[in-house]
Amino acid sequence: ICCCIPGLARFSGIWSSVNACSSFLKQADLKSRRKLKKPIDMPETVALRETRKYQKSIDLLLPRAPFIRLAKDS
Repeated sequence: ICCCIPGLARFSGIWSSVNACSSFLKQADLKSRRKLKKPIDMPETVALRETRKYQKSIDLLLPRAPFIRLAKDS
């Protein structure tokens, strides 16, 4: 029984539809291989995502020693 194409199971010549089934699978495979466009993010969305990322991290964005020197001078 070829179950990949709807409606083929009710025909009596099921074995003749095996080629149709394989061609259907090849077409489906080609469609999935097509290159999808990457969705474009709005600039504010990117900025908010970066803000969340840096707030979660524990790394210092500026090196500690140069920042302390700068803070002492001013």
